[in-house]
Amino acid sequence: MKNIAVIVTFNKKTMLVECLNALLSQTVKLDGIVVFDNGSNDDTKTYLQSIEDSRVHPIFSTVNLGGAGGFNRAIKAAMEYDPTAVWIMDDDSIVKPNALEELVSAKEQLKDKYGFLSSNVLWTDGNPCLMNIPEVDKVWNSQMTNGLVKLKHASFVSMYVNAQAIKKVGYPISEFFIWGDDIEYSERISQHYASYFVPKSTVIHKMKDNVEVNILTDDPNRISRYYYDVRNKFYRFRKKGMKYLVKYILRIILLNFKVIFVNNQHKLRKLGIITEGFFAGVIFNPKIDKFSNKNN
Repeated sequence: MKNIAVIVTFNKKTMLVECLNALLSQTVKLDGIVVFDNGSNDDTKTYLQSIEDSRVHPIFSTVNLGGAGGFNRAIKAAMEYDPTAVWIMDDDSIVKPNALEELVSAKEQLKDKYGFLSSNVLWTDGNPCLMNIPEVDKVWNSQMTNGLVKLKHASFVSMYVNAQAIKKVGYPISEFFIWGDDIEYSERISQHYASYFVPKSTVIHKMKDNVEVNILTDDPNRISRYYYDVRNKFYRFRKKGMKYLVKYILRIILLNFKVIFVNNQHKLRKLGIITEGFFAGVIFNPKIDKFSNKNN
């Protein structure tokens, strides 16, 4: 058994230190940690270069590839070490000391018949982290005797992925840039392999506020990001079928009405971003990188 963790980081050196310390202190020892520095301009690079633990393998990008591009590159690098599983997380994910132990225990209970395992993601106050709520499968209780809940998708905040699943479905879509890459990737995996929520494996997601993504209330400096949210969701639902796509189009219409009639600022800018993302989604057809022994 070989467990390799991957982290994508950008300008969060203090949080990255805490994240790495938590990973290096696991009750089940990690075999390696790939850290993808997504073009940070703080002192992240200096810190990573100073680490003496041979298990930490930093990769430095000169440009920010977005979370999606970073995870694509980091997981590819992790697969070069021929792992049994790849443990994925953000740089502000602080895992509890036994988080990996509980994931490995679930893996053994399942006799390695799984696609991904998702930890219980909490915010700093101990409540569920609203940005990281997984979607439960219709037949959710097939492994309840083992304390596991079957999932459709989950987030990259502590996702433990079977290397065999990576070889089957490939890597996260780099062109997503941000938002939805983890949902698309985990859905792609769960279509082929049963995947589960492991409640005893706990991680604290130290994001600034415990809120869901919402263009109506988000910081004005983040409005442009919603282009990717709208575009990537359009792609995901388009791939799932007409029923899902029609429902999503109705949601976009409703969102536009909310922007117009609900009390919020920068309405024209928000409507423009939503419209731009919507029409981009109509033609968005990104490449899915497949696993290749030649490249890994």
